[in-house]
Amino acid sequence: MRGAALGLAMLVAMACNGPGSGPSLPSGAHWIHYALVSSAGPVSRTQGVLAATSLSTIRAQAISATSTTSAVTPWPDAGQKSGVLYVAVVTHYECTRPTEDKMAANGPALFYVHWIGHSSGVCNAAMAVPSYRLYEVQVDQLPRSGNVDLKLLVEDAADGTKMVIAEAAVQLS
Repeated sequence: MRGAALGLAMLVAMACNGPGSGPSLPSGAHWIHYALVSSAGPVSRTQGVLAATSLSTIRAQAISATSTTSAVTPWPDAGQKSGVLYVAVVTHYECTRPTEDKMAANGPALFYVHWIGHSSGVCNAAMAVPSYRLYEVQVDQLPRSGNVDLKLLVEDAADGTKMVIAEAAVQLS
């Protein structure tokens, strides 16, 4: 009886998102600061990542990536800023699983880490259609010039996988 209770407690603990749960730092990288500009980007059925130093360029990339015929400008309230890298990301929604997102850098590599936790219930809601979210990263956190390779890294706590599912590159001047 005591062994069964201990086994059940271990099983429950493994299925929970306990303290310290969340994205893990890619090897050799450090967390960086970034800001959400807007979550009202074009709808996409596939996960992806885009990067540009120009707002007009990243808008064009987002429209091209989604094959939309809409005349609506993505992120219409966003204004061009100097000294920032624009990063657009779309990930799938998780109904019963918590998610957390962070960005990390390691030299010319920039990671958008999307962590998915363990399931915590039954989904009984309609799922939203994923859309591109636009972020700003201050370029002083990145190499002064050259290519920056952006990777969308998805970590799944349920099966312990870490997988790069999309990549983009941008030239910093």
